[in-house]
Amino acid sequence: MDFRHFLSKKLWIFTASLTIAVICIFLVNQLLLAWVGPSAPPPGDNVPGVIWNLNIGADSQTAAEFNIDGNAKIGQDFWLANNKAARADAPGDTTIWFGNWDAGATGFKLGVTDEVEAFGSVSSTLFCLSGDCIDAWPAGGADGNWTDTGAKVYHNSIGEYGDPDGGFEINYTGDVQADGNIYAGGDISAAGCVGPVVVGVTVTALQGNQGGYVGANVNCAAEYAGSHVCTAEEVLKSINCGAPLPGAGVGWISAGPPGFTAGANDCKGWTNNEASMYGRLWNFATGMSWMTTCNMARPNACCK
Repeated sequence: MDFRHFLSKKLWIFTASLTIAVICIFLVNQLLLAWVGPSAPPPGDNVPGVIWNLNIGADSQTAAEFNIDGNAKIGQDFWLANNKAARADAPGDTTIWFGNWDAGATGFKLGVTDEVEAFGSVSSTLFCLSGDCIDAWPAGGADGNWTDTGAKVYHNSIGEYGDPDGGFEINYTGDVQADGNIYAGGDISAAGCVGPVVVGVTVTALQGNQGGYVGANVNCAAEYAGSHVCTAEEVLKSINCGAPLPGAGVGWISAGPPGFTAGANDCKGWTNNEASMYGRLWNFATGMSWMTTCNMARPNACCK
């Protein structure tokens, strides 16, 4: 091997080694330039972990949390397990807002498929029931339907309720119907009639035997629904309270026990047709009551 060949080989080896050394220095320099030291002792300032994207029904991650200091946006439904809460843990009063703050927002609705339970107060600038909304509670008398006299506050459509002179008073114009009992510790008075009044006389004329008091009432109800044979007291009350009376005609009325030594006891309680027994009639043409024998066929005077 001559000297030139030896020198050429050594020069090639030197050049290749130098090139490899330069490349290694460049790579190490790049690695050193990319390295950024920690900004806080571990585990501070760690990069947030992965939030797993799991299908509904798949196994969930256990003992996992995610903390977000900024805004969080969810493009689909946000699911909570049963008996879990979307909550704020902070000392003192806390406010959580739900709303639509988009630039083109026109409103926001929060739908609930079942009951809403609040452990504190619920406030709103608008209160609505079936589309009827108010933004303030009306004061007494403010809507024109209520009257406040100081001692009484009442709705104009139903009458007066109050506590005059330590008692309780109801003044009402119109019909009053009670499905149960009405109890009063004092008097009940009315400018009109209270209780049954005369409604008319039957077209059908009947003798004294009408099947008892119940049967006589049935005969009245057949022509005046809900009526019964008038008592003498009800006829007199009708006159006293100004109820309209028939202008003519006569009718049997019930008076109960006899007021005479003869058998004058409503034809033995409307069970007898004999001429020796008596019952009472009211003559609406003359405004008088008479006694007549039970064998006479007469209409019934009916009250309701």
